[in-house]
Amino acid sequence: YKSSNGGQSWTTVTNPTQPAFYPFADYMLSIEVRPQDTNFVLCGGDKSLYTRDGGLTWTKLPYSKVDHHTYVFDHFKPNYVWVGNDQGVSRYQITPTQIYITNWIDGYSIAQIWAGSYFPSGDNSMLGIQDNFFMSNFNGDSVFQGYKQYGIDGCFTHVNQQDTNVVFISGNDAQIFRCDSFFTSASPQFNICLHELDADSNDMCDDEPWHVNQLEMNMLDGAQIYFATENHIYRTINSGDNWAAISNSYDTVAAKPMVVAVSNALHPVLYAAGVGGFFCRIDSAYNAQPGDEINLSSSSPSWLLNKGKVNCLKVHPADDGIVYAAIVVDNDTVSHLWKITNAKSASPVWTDISGNLDKTFNVNWIEVDPLRPDSFLFAATDYGLFSTTDAGLTWNRETAVPLITIYNMRMRPSDRKLFVYTFGRGVWLAQLDPGNPLSVDDKSDEPLIKIFPNPRSEEHTSELQSR
Repeated sequence: YKSSNGGQSWTTVTNPTQPAFYPFADYMLSIEVRPQDTNFVLCGGDKSLYTRDGGLTWTKLPYSKVDHHTYVFDHFKPNYVWVGNDQGVSRYQITPTQIYITNWIDGYSIAQIWAGSYFPSGDNSMLGIQDNFFMSNFNGDSVFQGYKQYGIDGCFTHVNQQDTNVVFISGNDAQIFRCDSFFTSASPQFNICLHELDADSNDMCDDEPWHVNQLEMNMLDGAQIYFATENHIYRTINSGDNWAAISNSYDTVAAKPMVVAVSNALHPVLYAAGVGGFFCRIDSAYNAQPGDEINLSSSSPSWLLNKGKVNCLKVHPADDGIVYAAIVVDNDTVSHLWKITNAKSASPVWTDISGNLDKTFNVNWIEVDPLRPDSFLFAATDYGLFSTTDAGLTWNRETAVPLITIYNMRMRPSDRKLFVYTFGRGVWLAQLDPGNPLSVDDKSDEPLIKIFPNPRSEEHTSELQSR
Protein backbone atom coordinates (compact mmCIF):
# COMPACT_ATOMS: atom_id res chain seq x y z
CA TYR A 1 0.00 0.00 0.00
CA LYS A 2 1.01 3.62 -0.62
CA SER A 3 -0.14 6.88 0.93
CA SER A 4 0.72 10.29 -0.52
CA ASN A 5 -1.15 12.37 2.07
CA GLY A 6 0.33 11.37 5.40
CA GLY A 7 -1.81 8.27 5.82
CA GLN A 8 -5.22 9.84 5.27
CA SER A 9 -5.86 7.49 2.37
CA TRP A 10 -4.13 4.48 0.88
CA THR A 11 -3.91 2.91 -2.57
CA THR A 12 -2.63 -0.52 -3.53
CA VAL A 13 0.53 -0.99 -5.54
CA THR A 14 1.72 -4.04 -7.42
CA ASN A 15 2.86 -6.80 -5.08
CA PRO A 16 6.26 -8.40 -5.65
CA THR A 17 5.70 -11.74 -7.36
CA GLN A 18 9.06 -13.40 -6.75
CA PRO A 19 8.58 -16.91 -5.30
CA ALA A 20 8.97 -17.41 -1.55
CA PHE A 21 9.20 -13.69 -0.92
CA TYR A 22 6.88 -13.79 2.13
CA PRO A 23 7.42 -17.28 3.64
CA PHE A 24 7.85 -15.99 7.22
CA ALA A 25 6.44 -12.48 7.27
CA ASP A 26 6.30 -12.48 11.07
CA TYR A 27 10.07 -12.96 11.15
CA MET A 28 11.41 -11.08 8.13
CA LEU A 29 9.51 -8.21 6.56
CA SER A 30 10.91 -4.72 6.03
CA ILE A 31 10.35 -1.70 3.82
CA GLU A 32 12.22 1.58 3.32
CA VAL A 33 11.65 4.60 1.06
CA ARG A 34 14.57 6.55 -0.36
CA PRO A 35 14.42 10.07 1.14
CA GLN A 36 15.49 11.75 -2.12
CA ASP A 37 13.08 9.79 -4.34
CA THR A 38 9.84 8.43 -2.90
CA ASN A 39 9.32 6.24 -5.97
CA PHE A 40 12.42 4.27 -5.00
CA VAL A 41 11.41 1.68 -2.39
CA LEU A 42 13.24 -1.32 -0.93
CA CYS A 43 11.15 -4.22 0.32
CA GLY A 44 12.63 -7.22 2.12
CA GLY A 45 11.40 -10.68 2.99
CA ASP A 46 13.20 -13.87 2.14
CA LYS A 47 14.90 -11.81 -0.60
CA SER A 48 15.36 -8.06 -1.18
CA LEU A 49 13.48 -6.30 -3.97
CA TYR A 50 13.38 -2.71 -5.12
CA THR A 51 11.17 -0.51 -7.28
CA ARG A 52 12.00 2.75 -9.09
CA ASP A 53 8.44 3.49 -10.19
CA GLY A 54 6.50 3.57 -6.95
CA GLY A 55 5.64 -0.11 -6.90
CA LEU A 56 4.54 -0.68 -10.50
CA THR A 57 7.43 -3.08 -11.10
CA TRP A 58 9.87 -4.84 -8.78
CA THR A 59 13.41 -6.11 -9.33
CA LYS A 60 15.49 -8.43 -7.19
CA LEU A 61 18.40 -6.72 -5.44
CA PRO A 62 21.66 -8.16 -6.86
CA TYR A 63 23.57 -10.51 -4.56
CA SER A 64 20.57 -10.56 -2.25
CA LYS A 65 21.08 -12.98 0.63
CA VAL A 66 18.18 -14.34 2.73
CA ASP A 67 15.92 -13.15 5.56
CA HIS A 68 16.03 -9.36 5.34
CA HIS A 69 15.23 -7.25 8.39
CA THR A 70 16.31 -3.66 7.86
CA TYR A 71 17.48 -0.96 5.44
CA VAL A 72 19.23 2.30 6.31
CA PHE A 73 19.92 5.04 3.76
CA ASP A 74 23.16 6.91 4.41
CA HIS A 75 22.31 10.49 5.37
CA PHE A 76 25.79 11.69 4.45
CA LYS A 77 26.07 9.71 1.20
CA PRO A 78 22.50 9.62 -0.15
CA ASN A 79 23.40 7.27 -2.99
CA TYR A 80 24.28 4.50 -0.54
CA VAL A 81 22.04 2.17 1.46
CA TRP A 82 22.91 -0.38 4.15
CA VAL A 83 21.10 -3.72 4.08
CA GLY A 84 20.81 -6.01 7.11
CA ASN A 85 19.91 -9.69 6.87
CA ASP A 86 20.71 -13.01 8.52
CA GLN A 87 24.12 -13.11 6.82
CA GLY A 88 25.20 -9.76 8.19
CA VAL A 89 25.45 -6.27 6.68
CA SER A 90 26.12 -5.09 3.12
CA ARG A 91 26.26 -1.71 1.41
CA TYR A 92 24.82 -0.85 -2.00
CA GLN A 93 25.30 2.14 -4.29
CA ILE A 94 22.36 3.51 -6.28
CA THR A 95 22.92 5.09 -9.70
CA PRO A 96 20.31 6.31 -12.20
CA THR A 97 20.56 3.04 -14.13
CA GLN A 98 21.59 0.36 -11.66
CA ILE A 99 22.13 -0.63 -8.05
CA TYR A 100 25.15 -2.69 -7.10
CA ILE A 101 26.88 -4.00 -4.01
CA THR A 102 30.02 -2.15 -2.93
CA ASN A 103 30.83 -3.77 0.39
CA TRP A 104 29.93 -7.11 1.98
CA ILE A 105 31.01 -6.96 5.61
CA ASP A 106 31.76 -10.63 6.09
CA GLY A 107 33.84 -10.10 9.21
CA TYR A 108 31.17 -8.12 11.03
CA SER A 109 30.43 -10.96 13.39
CA ILE A 110 26.84 -10.45 14.44
CA ALA A 111 25.83 -13.97 13.46
CA GLN A 112 22.64 -15.41 14.92
CA ILE A 113 23.79 -18.46 16.87
CA TRP A 114 21.34 -21.30 17.37
CA ALA A 115 23.73 -23.43 19.40
CA GLY A 116 27.39 -23.98 20.16
CA SER A 117 29.81 -26.42 21.69
CA TYR A 118 33.11 -26.10 23.54
CA PHE A 119 36.47 -27.85 23.24
CA PRO A 120 38.07 -29.62 26.25
CA SER A 121 40.14 -26.53 27.09
CA GLY A 122 40.57 -22.93 26.03
CA ASP A 123 37.94 -20.54 24.74
CA ASN A 124 37.26 -22.21 21.38
CA SER A 125 33.74 -22.93 20.14
CA MET A 126 31.95 -24.54 17.22
CA LEU A 127 28.83 -22.59 16.30
CA GLY A 128 25.61 -23.39 14.45
CA ILE A 129 24.55 -20.18 12.71
CA GLN A 130 21.19 -19.10 11.31
CA ASP A 131 21.50 -19.19 7.49
CA ASN A 132 25.30 -19.43 7.72
CA PHE A 133 25.56 -23.16 8.43
CA PHE A 134 28.43 -23.32 10.93
CA MET A 135 31.43 -21.30 12.02
CA SER A 136 34.20 -21.61 14.55
CA ASN A 137 35.75 -19.16 16.97
CA PHE A 138 39.24 -19.59 18.36
CA ASN A 139 40.86 -17.83 21.31
CA GLY A 140 38.65 -14.77 21.19
CA ASP A 141 39.41 -13.91 17.58
CA SER A 142 37.35 -10.92 16.47
CA VAL A 143 36.15 -12.76 13.36
CA PHE A 144 34.23 -16.03 13.17
CA GLN A 145 35.83 -18.56 10.83
CA GLY A 146 34.41 -21.58 9.15
CA TYR A 147 32.43 -23.17 6.39
CA LYS A 148 29.46 -21.11 5.20
CA GLN A 149 26.59 -22.34 3.09
CA TYR A 150 24.21 -19.43 2.81
CA GLY A 151 20.53 -20.20 3.14
CA ILE A 152 21.06 -23.23 5.40
CA ASP A 153 20.69 -23.00 9.15
CA GLY A 154 23.53 -24.37 11.18
CA CYS A 155 21.94 -25.94 14.22
CA PHE A 156 23.59 -28.03 16.93
CA THR A 157 27.30 -28.81 17.04
CA HIS A 158 29.41 -31.12 19.19
CA VAL A 159 33.12 -31.75 19.75
CA ASN A 160 34.32 -35.18 20.83
CA GLN A 161 35.98 -34.38 24.17
CA GLN A 162 38.25 -37.44 23.89
CA ASP A 163 39.36 -36.71 20.31
CA THR A 164 38.96 -33.09 19.17
CA ASN A 165 39.61 -34.01 15.56
CA VAL A 166 36.08 -35.46 15.54
CA VAL A 167 33.50 -32.70 15.23
CA PHE A 168 29.78 -32.92 14.47
CA ILE A 169 27.58 -30.24 12.95
CA SER A 170 23.92 -30.33 11.99
CA GLY A 171 21.56 -28.43 9.72
CA ASN A 172 17.81 -28.25 9.23
CA ASP A 173 15.82 -31.48 9.06
CA ALA A 174 18.45 -33.42 11.01
CA GLN A 175 21.24 -33.11 8.48
CA ILE A 176 24.16 -34.47 10.51
CA PHE A 177 27.76 -34.11 9.34
CA ARG A 178 31.01 -35.41 10.83
CA CYS A 179 34.63 -34.39 10.39
CA ASP A 180 37.38 -36.78 11.50
CA SER A 181 40.36 -34.48 10.92
CA PHE A 182 39.38 -31.06 12.18
CA PHE A 183 42.84 -30.11 13.41
CA THR A 184 45.05 -32.43 11.37
CA SER A 185 43.73 -31.36 7.96
CA ALA A 186 44.40 -28.00 6.34
CA SER A 187 40.91 -28.21 4.79
CA PRO A 188 38.67 -30.22 7.12
CA GLN A 189 35.89 -32.06 5.32
CA PHE A 190 32.46 -32.68 6.81
CA ASN A 191 30.54 -35.66 5.45
CA ILE A 192 26.91 -36.59 5.99
CA CYS A 193 26.60 -39.44 8.48
CA LEU A 194 22.90 -40.37 8.56
CA HIS A 195 23.25 -43.78 6.87
CA GLU A 196 20.17 -45.82 7.93
CA LEU A 197 18.20 -42.63 8.57
CA ASP A 198 18.51 -41.44 4.97
CA ALA A 199 17.23 -44.23 2.73
CA ASP A 200 16.45 -41.84 -0.15
CA SER A 201 19.95 -40.28 0.02
CA ASN A 202 18.75 -36.67 0.10
CA ASP A 203 21.03 -35.82 3.03
CA MET A 204 18.09 -35.41 5.42
CA CYS A 205 16.60 -37.69 8.02
CA ASP A 206 13.58 -39.57 6.63
CA ASP A 207 11.72 -39.94 9.92
CA GLU A 208 9.84 -36.61 10.31
CA PRO A 209 12.65 -34.50 11.75
CA TRP A 210 12.05 -31.17 13.43
CA HIS A 211 13.19 -28.00 11.68
CA VAL A 212 15.93 -27.63 14.32
CA ASN A 213 16.84 -30.93 15.96
CA GLN A 214 18.70 -30.92 19.26
CA LEU A 215 21.70 -33.27 19.29
CA GLU A 216 23.16 -34.35 22.62
CA MET A 217 26.56 -35.98 22.98
CA ASN A 218 27.68 -38.06 25.94
CA MET A 219 30.62 -35.95 27.08
CA LEU A 220 32.26 -39.02 28.64
CA ASP A 221 32.11 -40.91 25.34
CA GLY A 222 32.03 -38.70 22.26
CA ALA A 223 30.99 -41.58 20.02
CA GLN A 224 27.53 -41.51 21.64
CA ILE A 225 24.99 -39.05 20.19
CA TYR A 226 21.26 -38.96 20.83
CA PHE A 227 18.42 -37.00 19.22
CA ALA A 228 14.66 -37.12 18.71
CA THR A 229 12.44 -36.79 15.67
CA GLU A 230 8.67 -36.53 15.78
CA ASN A 231 8.46 -40.32 15.60
CA HIS A 232 11.45 -41.83 17.43
CA ILE A 233 14.42 -41.31 19.70
CA TYR A 234 17.69 -42.31 18.02
CA ARG A 235 21.19 -43.25 19.16
CA THR A 236 24.60 -43.83 17.68
CA ILE A 237 27.43 -45.38 19.67
CA ASN A 238 29.98 -45.28 16.83
CA SER A 239 30.02 -41.60 15.84
CA GLY A 240 27.22 -41.83 13.32
CA ASP A 241 28.41 -44.88 11.37
CA ASN A 242 25.16 -46.55 12.45
CA TRP A 243 21.95 -45.29 14.01
CA ALA A 244 19.28 -47.18 15.91
CA ALA A 245 15.87 -46.29 17.26
CA ILE A 246 15.70 -46.76 21.03
CA SER A 247 11.99 -46.02 21.36
CA ASN A 248 8.75 -47.20 19.87
CA SER A 249 7.13 -45.03 17.21
CA TYR A 250 5.15 -41.93 18.19
CA ASP A 251 3.76 -41.49 14.70
CA THR A 252 0.08 -41.81 15.67
CA VAL A 253 0.08 -39.83 18.91
CA ALA A 254 -0.02 -36.10 19.61
CA ALA A 255 2.62 -36.14 22.35
CA LYS A 256 6.04 -36.19 20.70
CA PRO A 257 9.69 -35.91 21.79
CA MET A 258 11.74 -32.87 20.78
CA VAL A 259 14.67 -32.67 23.20
CA VAL A 260 16.84 -35.18 25.04
CA ALA A 261 19.33 -35.08 27.91
CA VAL A 262 21.70 -37.72 29.24
CA SER A 263 23.15 -38.25 32.67
CA ASN A 264 26.82 -38.09 33.59
CA ALA A 265 27.66 -41.75 32.96
CA LEU A 266 29.17 -43.94 30.25
CA HIS A 267 25.87 -45.85 30.10
CA PRO A 268 23.61 -42.87 30.74
CA VAL A 269 20.03 -42.45 31.73
CA LEU A 270 18.26 -40.55 28.97
CA TYR A 271 15.28 -38.25 29.43
CA ALA A 272 13.20 -36.90 26.56
CA ALA A 273 10.47 -34.28 26.46
CA GLY A 274 8.67 -32.19 23.87
CA VAL A 275 5.14 -31.26 22.87
CA GLY A 276 1.79 -32.50 24.12
CA GLY A 277 3.20 -33.11 27.59
CA PHE A 278 5.60 -35.78 26.33
CA PHE A 279 8.08 -36.95 28.97
CA CYS A 280 9.90 -40.27 29.16
CA ARG A 281 12.96 -41.96 30.61
CA ILE A 282 15.25 -44.60 29.09
CA ASP A 283 17.53 -46.38 31.52
CA SER A 284 20.95 -47.38 30.15
CA ALA A 285 20.37 -45.59 26.85
CA TYR A 286 23.66 -47.00 25.55
CA ASN A 287 22.14 -50.42 24.91
CA ALA A 288 18.40 -49.67 25.07
CA GLN A 289 15.94 -51.13 22.56
CA PRO A 290 12.52 -49.90 21.37
CA GLY A 291 10.03 -50.52 24.14
CA ASP A 292 12.52 -49.90 26.94
CA GLU A 293 11.32 -46.32 27.36
CA ILE A 294 9.24 -45.52 30.45
CA ASN A 295 6.33 -43.17 29.83
CA LEU A 296 6.29 -40.38 32.44
CA SER A 297 3.98 -38.01 30.57
CA SER A 298 1.26 -38.26 33.19
CA SER A 299 3.51 -36.34 35.58
CA SER A 300 3.78 -33.29 33.27
CA PRO A 301 1.86 -30.12 34.19
CA SER A 302 -1.64 -30.44 32.73
CA TRP A 303 -1.40 -27.25 30.65
CA LEU A 304 1.56 -28.74 28.74
CA LEU A 305 -0.80 -31.27 27.18
CA ASN A 306 -2.39 -28.61 24.98
CA LYS A 307 0.09 -25.75 24.78
CA GLY A 308 3.80 -25.10 24.88
CA LYS A 309 6.85 -27.32 24.70
CA VAL A 310 9.81 -28.37 26.76
CA ASN A 311 12.74 -26.69 25.01
CA CYS A 312 15.58 -28.03 27.15
CA LEU A 313 16.24 -30.72 29.74
CA LYS A 314 19.31 -30.83 31.98
CA VAL A 315 20.15 -33.81 34.17
CA HIS A 316 21.61 -33.06 37.61
CA PRO A 317 25.35 -33.91 37.30
CA ALA A 318 25.46 -35.85 40.58
CA ASP A 319 21.91 -37.29 40.79
CA ASP A 320 20.34 -38.80 37.68
CA GLY A 321 16.95 -38.78 39.37
CA ILE A 322 16.79 -34.97 39.18
CA VAL A 323 16.12 -33.11 35.94
CA TYR A 324 15.69 -29.41 35.16
CA ALA A 325 13.27 -28.32 32.42
CA ALA A 326 13.01 -25.08 30.44
CA ILE A 327 9.63 -24.31 28.89
CA VAL A 328 8.56 -22.23 25.90
CA VAL A 329 4.84 -21.40 26.02
CA ASP A 330 2.59 -18.49 25.10
CA ASN A 331 1.07 -18.24 28.56
CA ASP A 332 2.07 -15.61 31.12
CA THR A 333 0.36 -17.36 34.04
CA VAL A 334 2.55 -20.48 34.20
CA SER A 335 6.14 -21.20 35.11
CA HIS A 336 8.80 -21.57 32.44
CA LEU A 337 11.33 -23.24 34.78
CA TRP A 338 10.86 -26.53 36.61
CA LYS A 339 12.84 -28.94 38.75
CA ILE A 340 11.77 -32.57 38.35
CA THR A 341 12.59 -34.84 41.29
CA ASN A 342 11.99 -38.58 41.74
CA ALA A 343 12.49 -38.81 37.98
CA LYS A 344 13.73 -42.39 38.24
CA SER A 345 10.47 -43.44 39.84
CA ALA A 346 7.07 -43.99 38.25
CA SER A 347 5.82 -40.67 39.68
CA PRO A 348 8.19 -37.77 39.08
CA VAL A 349 7.40 -34.51 40.86
CA TRP A 350 7.52 -31.20 38.97
CA THR A 351 8.31 -28.17 41.14
CA ASP A 352 8.10 -24.57 39.97
CA ILE A 353 11.49 -22.85 40.35
CA SER A 354 10.70 -19.68 38.38
CA GLY A 355 10.63 -17.56 41.54
CA ASN A 356 10.51 -13.88 40.58
CA LEU A 357 11.36 -14.49 36.90
CA ASP A 358 8.88 -12.68 34.66
CA LYS A 359 6.38 -15.27 33.42
CA THR A 360 6.21 -13.57 30.03
CA PHE A 361 9.81 -14.69 29.42
CA ASN A 362 10.24 -17.93 27.52
CA VAL A 363 13.19 -19.94 28.83
CA ASN A 364 15.12 -21.52 25.97
CA TRP A 365 17.92 -23.26 27.86
CA ILE A 366 19.07 -24.04 31.39
CA GLU A 367 22.52 -24.84 32.76
CA VAL A 368 23.70 -25.78 36.24
CA ASP A 369 26.92 -25.16 38.10
CA PRO A 370 28.60 -28.57 38.53
CA LEU A 371 29.90 -27.47 41.95
CA ARG A 372 26.50 -26.34 43.27
CA PRO A 373 23.91 -27.95 40.98
CA ASP A 374 21.07 -27.66 43.51
CA SER A 375 21.24 -23.90 43.89
CA PHE A 376 23.39 -22.20 41.22
CA LEU A 377 21.48 -22.18 37.92
CA PHE A 378 21.42 -20.18 34.67
CA ALA A 379 18.46 -19.51 32.39
CA ALA A 380 18.77 -18.36 28.77
CA THR A 381 15.68 -16.39 27.75
CA ASP A 382 14.35 -14.22 24.96
CA TYR A 383 15.46 -11.27 27.11
CA GLY A 384 19.00 -12.15 28.09
CA LEU A 385 20.73 -14.30 30.69
CA PHE A 386 19.43 -14.82 34.23
CA SER A 387 20.96 -16.59 37.23
CA THR A 388 19.94 -17.81 40.65
CA THR A 389 22.05 -18.83 43.63
CA ASP A 390 19.12 -19.89 45.83
CA ALA A 391 17.61 -22.74 43.79
CA GLY A 392 15.22 -20.50 41.89
CA LEU A 393 13.70 -18.40 44.65
CA THR A 394 15.19 -15.25 43.11
CA TRP A 395 16.51 -14.68 39.61
CA ASN A 396 18.71 -11.78 38.51
CA ARG A 397 19.54 -10.67 35.01
CA GLU A 398 23.24 -10.73 34.20
CA THR A 399 23.58 -7.19 32.88
CA ALA A 400 27.09 -7.75 31.54
CA VAL A 401 25.52 -9.91 28.81
CA PRO A 402 23.46 -8.03 26.18
CA LEU A 403 19.68 -7.91 26.38
CA ILE A 404 19.16 -10.31 23.49
CA THR A 405 17.65 -13.70 22.74
CA ILE A 406 19.80 -16.64 23.84
CA TYR A 407 18.81 -20.07 22.55
CA ASN A 408 21.74 -22.09 23.84
CA MET A 409 24.62 -22.11 26.31
CA ARG A 410 26.95 -24.79 27.63
CA MET A 411 28.69 -25.30 30.97
CA ARG A 412 32.09 -27.00 30.75
CA PRO A 413 32.31 -29.02 33.98
CA SER A 414 36.10 -29.42 34.00
CA ASP A 415 36.73 -25.74 34.78
CA ARG A 416 33.17 -24.42 35.35
CA LYS A 417 33.33 -22.10 32.39
CA LEU A 418 29.98 -20.99 30.97
CA PHE A 419 29.76 -20.46 27.19
CA VAL A 420 26.81 -18.26 26.24
CA TYR A 421 25.79 -18.29 22.56
CA THR A 422 23.63 -15.31 21.63
CA PHE A 423 21.34 -14.77 18.67
CA GLY A 424 23.21 -11.82 17.23
CA ARG A 425 25.72 -10.50 19.79
CA GLY A 426 28.50 -13.04 19.66
CA VAL A 427 29.85 -15.51 22.21
CA TRP A 428 30.22 -14.64 25.89
CA LEU A 429 32.24 -16.50 28.50
CA ALA A 430 32.08 -16.52 32.27
CA GLN A 431 34.46 -18.22 34.69
CA LEU A 432 32.51 -19.19 37.80
CA ASP A 433 33.82 -19.04 41.33
CA PRO A 434 32.16 -20.44 44.47
CA GLY A 435 30.54 -17.09 45.21
CA ASN A 436 28.47 -14.82 42.99
CA PRO A 437 27.29 -15.63 39.46
CA LEU A 438 29.66 -14.65 36.68
CA SER A 439 32.41 -13.56 39.03
CA VAL A 440 36.04 -14.54 38.72
CA ASP A 441 38.00 -17.06 40.67
CA ASP A 442 40.49 -15.24 42.93
CA LYS A 443 43.30 -17.28 41.39
CA SER A 444 42.46 -16.13 37.89
CA ASP A 445 43.62 -13.04 36.06
CA GLU A 446 40.79 -13.29 33.57
CA PRO A 447 38.21 -10.47 33.39
CA LEU A 448 34.69 -10.81 34.73
CA ILE A 449 33.26 -11.27 31.24
CA LYS A 450 35.09 -11.66 27.96
CA ILE A 451 33.17 -10.72 24.85
CA PHE A 452 34.12 -11.96 21.42
CA PRO A 453 33.69 -11.12 18.74
CA ASN A 454 32.85 -7.55 19.57
CA PRO A 455 30.66 -6.48 16.65
CA ARG A 456 33.00 -3.86 15.27
CA SER A 457 34.61 -3.60 11.85
CA GLU A 458 37.85 -2.37 13.40
CA GLU A 459 39.92 -3.38 16.43
CA HIS A 460 38.30 -2.66 19.77
CA THR A 461 39.05 -3.56 23.40
CA SER A 462 36.69 -3.52 26.39
CA GLU A 463 37.38 -4.43 30.01
CA LEU A 464 34.91 -5.28 32.74
CA GLN A 465 36.10 -5.43 36.32
CA SER A 466 35.06 -7.84 39.07
CA ARG A 467 32.04 -6.95 41.19
